[in-house]
Amino acid sequence: FLIILPDTPAAGAEHVAGALRDDLGRLSIPTTSGAIGISVSLGVAAVEPGERDVTAVVGRADAALYQAKRSG
Repeated sequence: FLIILPDTPAAGAEHVAGALRDDLGRLSIPTTSGAIGISVSLGVAAVEPGERDVTAVVGRADAALYQAKRSG
């Protein structure tokens, strides 16, 4: 999923990502074998002033996502 937060500085996007991660982490899915917890890894990237290459921004977000996955 890609979430775009217009007019949001990097620190604000990191806050939203952290809140989303925390909220999802509190959820559990009941099954016949017991509850299943949820975890999520997120990557955040900001558009630099004057930047027009969407692919570069998405690439940075993707790299941040994989760094988060490696970090646990």
